[in-house]
Amino acid sequence: MFHKDTLRLIRKTAKRFVTIFLIVLIGVGFMVGLMSSAPTMRKSADKYYDDYNFMDIQLYSSYGFDDDDVAALRKSSIIDDIFATKFVDVFAESEASTIVTRVQEIDSSVNKYELLDGRMPKKSTEALALGSSSFGTVFNIGDKVKLYLEDEDLSEALSEVEYDIVGIVRTPQHMSSSKETSTLNNLNLSTVIYVDNDNFLNDYYTSVYLTFKDAKSYDTFSQEYKDFIEANIDELDDIIDDREVIRKNTVMEEITEEIEKGEKELEEEISKAQAEIDDARQQLEDAYIQLLVGEAQLESSEKQLESGQAEIDKNKKTLKDAEKQVNDAKKQIENQTGMSFDEASTSIKSAYGVYMMVNKSLEDPNKTPEATISENIKELNKVIDSLEEENAALREENRELKKEKADLQAENEQLANGSSGSSGSSDDSSADSSSSDSNSDDSSSGGSSSDGSSLNEITSSDISSIIDSLLPVNNTDFAVALADNSDNTDKIAENKKRIDEIDKLIAANEQTIADNETRLRELRGTIVELEGMKAVVGDETLAEVPPMIDEMFGGSVTNAYYGVLQLEDAIEEIEYGKKQLAAAEAELEAGKPQIEEARKQLEDGRKEYEKGLKEIEDGQAELDREYEKARIDIDKAKQELEELPEAEWTVLDREMHYSTAMFENNSDQMQRIGDVFPMLFCLVAALVCMTTMKRLVDEQRSQIGIFSALGFSKGKIISKYVMYALSASLIGSGIGIPIGVLSLPWVIYFCWQLMYDLPPMTLYMPVYIAVIGVSLFTSLMVWVTFTVVRNVLKECPSQLMRPKAPRTAKKVFLENIPFIWHRLSFTSKVTARNIIRYKSRFFMTVIGVAGCTSLLV
Repeated sequence: MFHKDTLRLIRKTAKRFVTIFLIVLIGVGFMVGLMSSAPTMRKSADKYYDDYNFMDIQLYSSYGFDDDDVAALRKSSIIDDIFATKFVDVFAESEASTIVTRVQEIDSSVNKYELLDGRMPKKSTEALALGSSSFGTVFNIGDKVKLYLEDEDLSEALSEVEYDIVGIVRTPQHMSSSKETSTLNNLNLSTVIYVDNDNFLNDYYTSVYLTFKDAKSYDTFSQEYKDFIEANIDELDDIIDDREVIRKNTVMEEITEEIEKGEKELEEEISKAQAEIDDARQQLEDAYIQLLVGEAQLESSEKQLESGQAEIDKNKKTLKDAEKQVNDAKKQIENQTGMSFDEASTSIKSAYGVYMMVNKSLEDPNKTPEATISENIKELNKVIDSLEEENAALREENRELKKEKADLQAENEQLANGSSGSSGSSDDSSADSSSSDSNSDDSSSGGSSSDGSSLNEITSSDISSIIDSLLPVNNTDFAVALADNSDNTDKIAENKKRIDEIDKLIAANEQTIADNETRLRELRGTIVELEGMKAVVGDETLAEVPPMIDEMFGGSVTNAYYGVLQLEDAIEEIEYGKKQLAAAEAELEAGKPQIEEARKQLEDGRKEYEKGLKEIEDGQAELDREYEKARIDIDKAKQELEELPEAEWTVLDREMHYSTAMFENNSDQMQRIGDVFPMLFCLVAALVCMTTMKRLVDEQRSQIGIFSALGFSKGKIISKYVMYALSASLIGSGIGIPIGVLSLPWVIYFCWQLMYDLPPMTLYMPVYIAVIGVSLFTSLMVWVTFTVVRNVLKECPSQLMRPKAPRTAKKVFLENIPFIWHRLSFTSKVTARNIIRYKSRFFMTVIGVAGCTSLLV
């Protein structure tokens, strides 16, 4: 009956029962969930390490490792697996960003990886990139990555420096989103790529990964595992000590050999460099002698140029006087004839031709005048045809010559573009000199002026020879001193010589054509005069023509004819002399830039000499410095070899591994959180239970008094309410444990994936956690209930059967502060009195809110 009453009480106060049930459910679930989070994290990571054969220890050495070191370690009976690896930290350039990257070997029996996306590499230029299923990757599939080092040549360490990313992997070796420190100036490592093992060119291993036998049977984060690893490391100490000494001796032998080789190479290089400097010095001295010769030749050429200019000025004056005499004679003819000189000349020549023909006709009495004139016209037409044919042939020859000249010029341009130096000025000067010589020869055959003075004194032969001597570029020694002629120079010079010959031929042909055209005009004029004479009939009339012609031209047409010819020769010689003087002046003007160019070349040559001398002196000083520096480096290397430290091996276990150490620290934090925060819920649960049970007991005062009056013991009465709280606690614990274990570890594990590339979660809850959770909350609820009921049973049954007297109202402390109290509303004053009056409820609310707030923060 007593227990049935307990069941009736539960049904009657179901809300209070559910309150205790829920607070225990939440408290136990939260406690078990938090306390299970750290073991779940550790169990998941430990399984991950075992599945991918994560190293137990990692070995480093300041001298690296060789195959003998690896073989010695492999002989140890405690080692399960061993992998000697090569890696290098580099800068990786991809899409205009530079990333600190570690390059590791792709094939490894230790620290295996899981392919998340893409495929395995098939070529040496393909690579895998470290990625994550949680926080993304640095390099993606399809990226092109170029590797480099700032101060070293990476090609000495890797056979390939450009890679295509074809796959994304993850590995327990780099589980954390933050990587360890790289070997590049202590910069933080950003990511890792995996390349073909054969790409590494080093003849030593950078590090060695080891796993121990039976290590997987231990939990990585347990003290037993740490003791096991420490014991195995102690067993390896003998091997390590032996190999350290051997490795040092091997390295010392290699370094000694390198130092001796370096000394030998240094002496050879210094001797070779010194010989080159001595040769350069001798060549510079030879060039300096040639420079002095060139300067002397330049000074002589400048004096000859001044002398040539004076000679030209003198000949100009002579030519000007002759031209004045010719002009006076022309003016006299113009005054006598009343025509211009050209008209008078044409008229005189035509009249002279008619005069000679008439006289010839008068000598043959058998020929009529008309026959004689027709015969003369026929002869003149034959001459005209002959001259026209000659002009046509000359024009065709000129066309062929111009075509040949264009071909030669094009060839010279190609040769000049392919040569390293330029010798064109020298060849042009030679061509100009040749042209001047030929012109000089032509001028020497001219006639005399009208006053009897010789016009062939005004020639350019002397001037050409002067200019030839002025141009230092015609001096072979000087040209060699200033420039390095190319192999094409001779061919260019030969072509230019032929071009000069062509120019002369073309000029001669054009002059002949011009002379023929003049002669053709005269012949056609004579024909016109003869045609006019056909109108004259009879020998007597014809006999009167010569005297009439003589009378028209001052008594003798013959004298007038030869006078005109002589004057025309003088005019032609004057014009030719002008051309010769103009050519001579042009040659002088052309020689002046060449002189300036020669002077500039000499100045540049002297600057080059001074520059070369300084470079030789600087080179000698630099060679001496480099030699001294190399000797110091060699001596320093020898000293460092003597002071070479021991080849100490560094042993790093999982506690010293960056990702593992961070993960263990974070799991320890979660462990501490799981140990502390549930206490807040315990306290809140105790306050809730105390408040609930106090109300329940206050309502049950009369019934408790009746039970006490009927003779029920205090223990029996207390057990009723203890069973009430115990049943709520046990039911809440039974439901709260699976809820907490299945929810909180999953949420916390998911949150840690923001920092770690975690494997799929392995749910794990040690049994002691459930026992602690149930025991703690159940005991707390029972104790609070026991305390509340026991305090009530201190009163006698008669008092219990009467209603509980209300509490006496007390003055709150705020009422002693009128400045505040008088400004509160009625509701606020009542609230303040209730807070002070019901302290347990107040503290329950404060502690609950504080615990939730701290958990959120």
